[in-house]
Amino acid sequence: MKKIMWKMTWNQRKSIVGIFVEQIFIILILMICTVSLFTLLKKYLAPGTLNTDNQYIMMIIPSQNASQNTQSKINKSLSTLVNKLRNSPFVNEISVSCNLAPYLRPEDYYCSDSVSINEKKIQVHLKWADKAALTAYNIQLKEGGWFTSDNQRMQDGSCPVVISQQLLDSINYQITIGRKIMFHNKECTIIGVTSGIKEKAFMTSYPIIIFPISVSKNFNNGLEECVAIVKKENKKDFYETCIKEFNKIDLNNEAELTVMDIGLFQQSTSFNEKLQITAQCLPVVFLFFFAFIGTFALFWIRSRKKAKEYALMIALGTTPNQMKGYVIQESIAITLLASVPSLIIAAFIYDFTIVHVIAITTTILVMLFFAIFSAWYPAYKVSRINPAEVLHYE
Repeated sequence: MKKIMWKMTWNQRKSIVGIFVEQIFIILILMICTVSLFTLLKKYLAPGTLNTDNQYIMMIIPSQNASQNTQSKINKSLSTLVNKLRNSPFVNEISVSCNLAPYLRPEDYYCSDSVSINEKKIQVHLKWADKAALTAYNIQLKEGGWFTSDNQRMQDGSCPVVISQQLLDSINYQITIGRKIMFHNKECTIIGVTSGIKEKAFMTSYPIIIFPISVSKNFNNGLEECVAIVKKENKKDFYETCIKEFNKIDLNNEAELTVMDIGLFQQSTSFNEKLQITAQCLPVVFLFFFAFIGTFALFWIRSRKKAKEYALMIALGTTPNQMKGYVIQESIAITLLASVPSLIIAAFIYDFTIVHVIAITTTILVMLFFAIFSAWYPAYKVSRINPAEVLHYE
């Protein structure tokens, strides 16, 4: 009986061309949208997003009438302010860094430079951090360690540095910890590797070199950033203490104190990030819905047109369960066949990374799921056909 059913389907292949073409179109478009969504989510979920919970950044910014040696005064003043706040009961942690705090500036404003490693020139982002930055920002280390002090030096006199996994992938080092790299004719020793550091959630984690904050004046002229993790119930006290202690410092009106909640910058950026995800999700959700409704409608119409044939098969002894199985199997077969040209096209578009394979596999599995459930009700109605009523006038 199964052979007869499938032979009937083959003889009526022209009538299912519309379903076949519709399935190819939906699978291909849905595959492209799903791959795009999964790629975006991979970037968003990739390691390297820095912690900003209850974090406040303090910066002493030179005014327009500042003298040439104002920056050194500012750094000393910031150090004094940090020491005072470290003893405050409403501050959990304070970290002084440079070019490390996220969400504060556009991508192009982060300090970068090129470094030659293994006769290969690599563009890297440069950052400077103290001992406390590891816990303040919740930086994830893959191997090695972090700076043990703010002015740490190696026994051989070289500068300790922490690099990102992205830089490690670029230089192809088999043994990382203890390796030397040269930067601006200065010998540096790798003491740790981070999984990555992202300035924003959707930004790529670039190759990065992190130096101790004590050597920032040797390489960088940027402002130092003091980040404090403040207890939620003491935000107001923190602001008042910052202003009070800054007013005690004599800078001759050459600088101004800025205190900002990093979370506010993160929230504004987060809105755009959620908007991006939503923009990617909407077409996928719409296509999933369209795929289900479209497949259901086509099989419903097909089952109505073939009612007489189904009734004849039931009259010849086909059981209701066999009829349901036949209609559902037909739907699955059409979906699988429609997946073949879609996969061939995808092979020319994508590199088939893990993300691509997962996204494409998810698309095919979802379409098979829809094929089963969109054909179930038509199959159920077919199994309930009364041959006497359908064939009465034949």
